[in-house]
Amino acid sequence: MVFTVADFREWVHVLYDHPEWREELRRLVLTDELLELPDIVRELAEAQRELAAAQRRTEQRVEELAAAQRRTEQQVKELAAAQRRTEQRVEELAAAQGRLGSAVGELQRAFGATIEEEAAGVVEVVLRRKGYRVLQPAYSLALDGEIDVVLPLEDPSGEQVWAVVEAKARLSRRDVHQ
Repeated sequence: MVFTVADFREWVHVLYDHPEWREELRRLVLTDELLELPDIVRELAEAQRELAAAQRRTEQRVEELAAAQRRTEQQVKELAAAQRRTEQRVEELAAAQGRLGSAVGELQRAFGATIEEEAAGVVEVVLRRKGYRVLQPAYSLALDGEIDVVLPLEDPSGEQVWAVVEAKARLSRRDVHQ
């Protein structure tokens, strides 16, 4: 049996008239794997759309993370600058505190020396009025703390005595009991 081009065209025409025969012919001519290809292609197309959507979401998230990273880097720069300013201020405050401590120390020494000198002068005057004779000028003594005024004297009966004086700018009850 010879199958001509005309026969082929007639057969195609018959297949168009009977779509159910086309499906049967496909099953006979094509393998199961080839018949499954349209479904596979549809599944792949759907998977590709899902991957593209996931890719867009990932790109969006990466951009958001990059923006957040830029903000974080800017904040770190600002914090570093603030830290440098704070360190500078702490250094300035430490230097100022050192100067203040020196000034207060000088003031305390000056004020303390003035109080001690005043105390020595008052003690000498009071004791002379009471008949004591000053044997030598008053001095201070560093002995288990500082004794502000030490004054060697002779009492009215001729006995040698010592006046030991603690000078205070502000006297408290506790200071008196010591």
